[in-house]
Amino acid sequence: MKLVVVLTNRETGEIFDVVDKTRLVPAIRECNKIHATMGKHCRVRVLSLDSETEQPKVEYDPEENMLQVAQ
Repeated sequence: MKLVVVLTNRETGEIFDVVDKTRLVPAIRECNKIHATMGKHCRVRVLSLDSETEQPKVEYDPEENMLQVAQ
């Protein structure tokens, strides 16, 4: 299963960046920086490129300060 980390604008869906799954922690830091400095509502999602659906495996939202893992 090929996983990628996607940083998106939570409100508009605009994609800020797509990185390899091994870059999850730096992506969370970047999302926090985007949220703090630019005031944009950033969200980090780990998605499978093999999946037919776009259900995230892991999702992080700095406003909620919570990391959610899919069942």
